[in-house]
Amino acid sequence: MSNLIRNGRLTIPLFHGTSTLFYDSILTNGLGGRDALSDFGIRNAARLLVELWPIVETDPLWDSEMHYCRKIAKDPREDILLHDYGFNFRYGGTYVSPSREDAARYSSQLGSEALTCILCLLRLLESKRPDLASRQTFTPIRDLASQSGAPMIVEALDVNVSFLRAEQGSSANDILQRIEDALKCPEFFDGLVSQHNFELLKPIPPEQLRFHGVMKYKDSENFDRFKLLPFLPDATRS
Repeated sequence: MSNLIRNGRLTIPLFHGTSTLFYDSILTNGLGGRDALSDFGIRNAARLLVELWPIVETDPLWDSEMHYCRKIAKDPREDILLHDYGFNFRYGGTYVSPSREDAARYSSQLGSEALTCILCLLRLLESKRPDLASRQTFTPIRDLASQSGAPMIVEALDVNVSFLRAEQGSSANDILQRIEDALKCPEFFDGLVSQHNFELLKPIPPEQLRFHGVMKYKDSENFDRFKLLPFLPDATRS
């Protein structure tokens, strides 16, 4: 894989879609250096919501989101494989892709599928049982969601191949080979490597990271598009 790997490191960047809410943490600890689900109490909130589910009036949205919630509530060390509910990944890991478009799609104001799911359930709970929704366990979720976040992409350079495994938990070798093959068609590269994702085994240091804002829009044919923007760190604290 001489075109893809040199001295044990990738010659192409990898991308991670998130939110400016997590900029300070990533800048301090590196990409994958912290587990946001634990740091902000998202996993604890998910576990409490699972416990409360039987006593909450049935709601179609509640039922559908609870599938995700149960997955989030799991300890990722115990979640060995990920075929339940059709997932290919463990909540709690940090995932990176060679596709900018994939990263842009996962970037959002909240920057976390898990946070979005739990916040959705929490708002439903507030509408039905505000006494239960006021529990202290949910306070970190409310505090985080009340902040002003914007979609952000983290670009990781010179990534050590030993830091990567397939998102399903297996060796990265098959994905690396497919990415190597896609390099032969640079004009279609981003599409060819879509969903060729990795889970990080070790954090990528801040000095190997670049940050980009993301503007999402619809083109003239109503397809989702994105544009990378200059990143202004001070804007994340406004």
